[in-house]
Amino acid sequence: MIKHFKRLLHIWLRKKLLQILEPVVFECEEITEIKEDAPDE
Repeated sequence: MIKHFKRLLHIWLRKKLLQILEPVVFECEEITEIKEDAPDE
């Protein structure tokens, strides 16, 4: 039972983490794309 609970907790934490990280990663990717589009000095 404890093992099962730990697994559920792990899955839940990963989902939460993804929800938090997704927008951050998305913004970072947009920033790098803008940098790549800029001409090199």
